[in-house]
Amino acid sequence: MRRAGLCLMLSACFASAAGAEERVTIRQLEQSHGSYHLHSVTIAGIVQAVQLSPPTPSPSEHCRELYGIAEFTLVDDTGSLPVEILGTCNPDERTLLQDGDVIEVTAQVQFFNLNGGGGPALRAIAQNIPVLKVGD
Repeated sequence: MRRAGLCLMLSACFASAAGAEERVTIRQLEQSHGSYHLHSVTIAGIVQAVQLSPPTPSPSEHCRELYGIAEFTLVDDTGSLPVEILGTCNPDERTLLQDGDVIEVTAQVQFFNLNGGGGPALRAIAQNIPVLKVGD
């Protein structure tokens, strides 16, 4: 019972902290030329192309396996963005998304250069993902 209360309290803290992040569109990120690199932002959109990974051995000695590792594409009215979920040690805390879910993800933005001169690539590492509407 205490553990459930602690999880709810931590979730509330993360949710209120997420509200302090700058809200942006995918187009704003793409046009920023890297000024958001390693910054946390909040983006709303629709989940597409969810790819879930099975439990994976963890490199940490404090955690045997990581659960909930996933990749998906977030789509808003201005573009699309690849998003990664790094997973959690606790299978009960993983975020289970499905195509069509409407979410508001707080994520760390990462810009990197692709080999071959394709220009800068952009991705987001999810930190918090409230589901606003479950997909049909």
